Amino acid sequence: MSEANRALMQAVLELPEDQRLEIADAVYDSLRDDDPELDAVLAERTAEHESGKTPGVLAEDFFRELRQRRAARR
Repeated sequence: MSEANRALMQAVLELPEDQRLEIADAVYDSLRDDDPELDAVLAERTAEHESGKTPGVLAEDFFRELRQRRAARR
């Protein structure tokens, strides 16, 4: 991660929760726009979880897997 990204992340993490949520929503929406697969993965996992077929997954594990999938496509 670049120094500029670290500084930006630190600034965001210091914001009040409501402002961090706004930023998180905007970032999430931008990822969906860039990767329609994200919606499909989220819908599939939500359905599996709600049906009791699979347990929940930690967000950090989900995003790590998503980053790995994107890296593999490059």
